[in-house]
Amino acid sequence: MEEEMAATALPLDVVQLMPGLSGLQANVAAGSDTAYTSTCLQDILAFQNLRQLELAFADSQELATPDVRSLAGHTQGEQMRAVLAAKSNELQEFKLQFNCCGTGVEKALVSLGEVRRKLTGLQWSYAKLSGPSSVNLLASCTNLRSLKLRLWYQDYNLTPFDFNLLDLSQLAQLRTLVFDKRPPFQQQLPAQQSAISMPITTGMLTKLSRCWPHLEKLQLGLARSDFGHAAPLEGLAGFSQLRSLSLKHCALDGIGLEDVITAPGELRSLQLVEVVGLSPRDIALMPCLASLLRLTLIAAKEDAWLGLAPLRLLSKLPELRHLDWVVSERALPARSKATDLQALLQFGKLQVITLHTVLGKCETLHAL
Repeated sequence: MEEEMAATALPLDVVQLMPGLSGLQANVAAGSDTAYTSTCLQDILAFQNLRQLELAFADSQELATPDVRSLAGHTQGEQMRAVLAAKSNELQEFKLQFNCCGTGVEKALVSLGEVRRKLTGLQWSYAKLSGPSSVNLLASCTNLRSLKLRLWYQDYNLTPFDFNLLDLSQLAQLRTLVFDKRPPFQQQLPAQQSAISMPITTGMLTKLSRCWPHLEKLQLGLARSDFGHAAPLEGLAGFSQLRSLSLKHCALDGIGLEDVITAPGELRSLQLVEVVGLSPRDIALMPCLASLLRLTLIAAKEDAWLGLAPLRLLSKLPELRHLDWVVSERALPARSKATDLQALLQFGKLQVITLHTVLGKCETLHAL
């Protein structure tokens, strides 16, 4: 959808009527009041052939007022919902993004009313959950094909609760699921501000693989405690359509990547961030990922055995465009040889590479 709509990503306040326009991406500017937003949304009705719509709200007040109880009688809010409801019946793709820090999931979904059941995509860059009711509202968006939820600091007075992924099992059309408990620029969320846990078990993932048969992209950026002491990742083997897998802060616990990836030849993206327990057998599997376009490995401190030697194996990946290989500083330069870095010359299609900063002074790398 992003590629098809890139040429028509126009600001709502300068949109000119284009009778044949079928896709539109638009940002609703931060600081605009509800009346202004409603006027802009009215312009959407003029596009008779519009089939793909993606709106990004940069201000948490655009669709959700501070007091949700007052929204039901809010004239402008009702008008906004009416506009979206009228157009949503014609749309094949209908996505909303909330990019403001601390946007409440419950407030946003309640304010949308029944429109939320027609959404195909939802994304929060810095979300706040108010409890199990937020999860229930997400589950009511039964037409979702993409759900991306990145959590912001939660309220101190929030009663701790478990986010059970099985509560979203009725999202049968889901193709993309991203759940990240840390802001992009913050490595760790303080315990007192992370009142939400997401326990992951093998049985849960096995059941969800049947509930989400079309899932193609899965990103789980959780705390290590969410994965417990068992080997829950084995349940990922049931997702036969998976093409992109990203795991953070978990452990393989006696299993290997071959137990997690059932169709290695079909995987397009694999990102492993501080995944404990990688073994030489897992590294040996990576050249079998023949369709891989992106590979990210940010090694956990426990895996200090990893160095640059695997680059020689990875150079056999024929389609690789993006490589992040950041191993423990303790493995550099003791476990590095000039021949390891020279393997970079064998990557025929590589466009982006990320290595540890300690290599910035490496003469061999500079020569390459």
